[in-house]
Amino acid sequence: MKKIAIAAITATSVLALSACSGGDSEVVAETKAGNITKEDLYQTLKDNAGADALNMLVQQKVLDDKYDVSDKEIDKKLNEYKKSMGDQLNQLID
Repeated sequence: MKKIAIAAITATSVLALSACSGGDSEVVAETKAGNITKEDLYQTLKDNAGADALNMLVQQKVLDDKYDVSDKEIDKKLNEYKKSMGDQLNQLID
């Protein structure tokens, strides 16, 4: 579950920054060693996590298209897991 959350956050970051990246030299961090621009950040995110983020987005689109599951069904199943697993579920999530 954590991998999906990380991939989703990364994908969102990459997509948000891609909208802003047109050779953008806006400084997003300043250090004594040098500044980091929005373009530097975007390029690093894209290079390091871009393939994983794209893969996650493709999988999500395919699953959304193939399976029609309502929020009510998800909540019902989650509550079943909570009842059957008790505190173990929280330990697994952490």
